[in-house]
Amino acid sequence: MSDSSSNFKHRVRQIAVTILVLLLAGILIWSIAKTGHFSPPEPVYQGMTLRQWLTAEPHLSVTSHEDIMSYRRSARSCSARSSAGG
Repeated sequence: MSDSSSNFKHRVRQIAVTILVLLLAGILIWSIAKTGHFSPPEPVYQGMTLRQWLTAEPHLSVTSHEDIMSYRRSARSCSARSSAGG
């Protein structure tokens, strides 16, 4: 009877340790992923990242929404050509 109780306690302890290790590993992976260390670097073109190009306003007087959209399309195509090696 004592052997069965000891075996049960060992099994419960083993499961608890396994859960704790998995929980700690999950927290570690989540914190690393949150800081962006797993993310690939963004392409850079003329000193600006892709995200900066897509959100940047053009350095010219804008008269319409279409001017802004045209500027952003050209920035995307330039960045795509740059990241493709061309």
